[in-house]
Parts: sequence; C-alpha cells; structure tokens
Amino acid sequence: DILDKIIHNILQSFKDDEPKIVHAGAECLYNTINYYRESVLPNFNSYLEGLICLMTINDPEVKEIAQNLDSILKGVISYTFQGQLPDNFNLLNFFKIIIEKIQLKHPDIKRNIVSWISWINQIPEMKLINVLQMFLPELFNMLSDNNNDVQKSAEDCLQDFYDEIESEFETLSYEVEVN
Repeated sequence: DILDKIIHNILQSFKDDEPKIVHAGAECLYNTINYYRESVLPNFNSYLEGLICLMTINDPEVKEIAQNLDSILKGVISYTFQGQLPDNFNLLNFFKIIIEKIQLKHPDIKRNIVSWISWINQIPEMKLINVLQMFLPELFNMLSDNNNDVQKSAEDCLQDFYDEIESEFETLSYEVEVN
C-alpha cells in the first residue's frame, strides 16, 4: 500500500541528524493524518510510533508539531467513533498498543501515554475499566517515577479510575463488604 510506504519513509526521517529533515517529516506526518483521516485507525500504531519518536526530540518546533499531531489524532478518533465503535476496529489491539508504549522510559512518552489512557477513558464506548488490569501495574510503577510530572499524570489517571469504580459501585461500602 502506498500510504504504508509514505508513513514508513516519514518515520525514517525522524532518525536523521539534520533538524530540518526531522521538522519536514513531522509536518508531513501531520499533513498525512489530516488528509488521510480514514487511515488513522488502520495505521494507528504507525502514527503513535511517529508521535512518540517526535516527543523525544528536543526541538521546540518539533515539540509543537508533536502536540498538534497528538491533538489531531485524538480529534480524528473522536470523530470516527461518534457514539459507537467502528465494526472494523479491534479494541483489544488498540489497548495493546497503548500498553506497549507505556513501558517506554522517556518521561514525555510516559506522560503522553497516560494522557491517552485518560482521554480514551472519557469515550463511553471504550470502557477502559474492563481492561484496567492490562496497564494498572505500569500506572502504579509511575507513582515512584523520578519525574514529578509523570507521577502526577499517573496519580490523576488512577484517581479517575478510582472515581469511576466508586461511582459504578456507589451502593457498596466498606462496612457492607467487611460484615
């Protein structure tokens, strides 16, 4: 597929030592997502890979493009879902991608993946509470991360899950469970 080749070449440009090439590749990836919106779900892993790579580059312009890329990916996914999951969308594979990426060590990547988890959890059709056990250990590990922003992101995300669990089971109380 021609789009796969384009995305592959764009991702390769992120490995270049020349900042102008990385910047141009970042803009190309953004424009590819913007133009080929229907390709976002089938190519989500590649797009997320590109986003993660861009987050590790210490250039303000590239960081800004990465933030815009993050926003457009979330926007396209929100638009695609519009109240229901597409028939051809494999929810479990989506979560596996997020779980794989959350284990990377770079603090910007960790914060971004936690923001994806929190954001995805806001989409009613996703029901992350059903797969929480898949990434809960990593979220707990982040609570002891050396980076305070990573700790805070994990703490906020875990608090959201706690609040969701509490609201789902608000009729239960500690006293009822103990007795």
